Amino acid sequence: MAAAVSAVAEDDDGTVWHSTEKPLLAGTEIEGEIDWARRLDHMQQHSGQHLLSACFLRELGAGTVSFHLGAEVSSIDLALADGVDALDGAEVERVSAAANLLVAEDRAMRVHFVSPEQARAMLADGRLRKLPERAGEVRVIEMEGVEWNACGGTHVRSTGQIGGIAVRGTERIRRGVVRVEFCCGLRASRAARKDYSLVRQVAAAVSSTEEGLPDAVRGLSEQVKAGGKERQKVLTEMAALEAQVLLGGAGEAGLFEAELAGKSAEYLKMVALGMVKARAGLIVLMKNNGVLMKSNGELMKSNGEADVAVVLACGASAGVRCGEVMRASLEAMGLRGGGSETLAQGSVPAERWGELRERLRAGLAI
Repeated sequence: MAAAVSAVAEDDDGTVWHSTEKPLLAGTEIEGEIDWARRLDHMQQHSGQHLLSACFLRELGAGTVSFHLGAEVSSIDLALADGVDALDGAEVERVSAAANLLVAEDRAMRVHFVSPEQARAMLADGRLRKLPERAGEVRVIEMEGVEWNACGGTHVRSTGQIGGIAVRGTERIRRGVVRVEFCCGLRASRAARKDYSLVRQVAAAVSSTEEGLPDAVRGLSEQVKAGGKERQKVLTEMAALEAQVLLGGAGEAGLFEAELAGKSAEYLKMVALGMVKARAGLIVLMKNNGVLMKSNGELMKSNGEADVAVVLACGASAGVRCGEVMRASLEAMGLRGGGSETLAQGSVPAERWGELRERLRAGLAI
């Protein structure tokens, strides 16, 4: 029976405990076997982290404050120099190039066990940056000509076995601290293949070569922006026309109610505002039917499975505070919404529309 080891821990007495995914009976004779693919992966990522951290420290004076080994991507958090909050692309490229040059040089990595006194001496003369918070003998990893680091993890025999380091991105975590995502060795190779496959798929989708992809994407982006402006112009014109049509059935003052099926909340607001601007004494209560139309004519749900968008607008002389009325009505139903004195909106489950309508009418004193 095989039982995978899920965790390993050492207690205060120095006993090492292995946790397994399946229970084992006391007295069972076992034979341990290393999952070599997983071990090699961890060795490459861990040793790569040591090397990358050493290069960030040497090149930029940025020390590593934490390390996370992820399933696909690993990361280090760097404390930057005073007054610096980010890394630019040129700096990251310089550090990455320096780290990969040391990989290519195949520097030896050696394990040393030193006494606490020796470790303190190494700390004093600058070979070690910090000491582990434990008593007794200290395990130190030497990366030839690069660094000495107190560490209990698994490592490769030389930097060449790291197999290359790919920095995937950087992210500002807080003031003065930046997270650097990276992967090493076989992971880096898999990531590169995946990236190239995605690039080829995108290039094919936009009828471009890989090299021409940036220009193609920029062109598409400009087309989308232009199309969005044109669409907004058309919607504005449609809303103005719809407002004029609806005004034909509305009085000079008082409440006017309408449902515009398949229209968005933004469209409802444009129509309602057009109506109350034309007639200062008018109050408009408008809703959709909880369904939007896609550009190809298909129906698309909005605001959840069956919620409807509700808009309340009033003219300058209507004497109504739309935001207060909408907010109070929805809060009484355990919902949220509101707006300004002249325009407010919210959403409500279709089956509760009648309740909201009555509350709004009561708030409007109608």
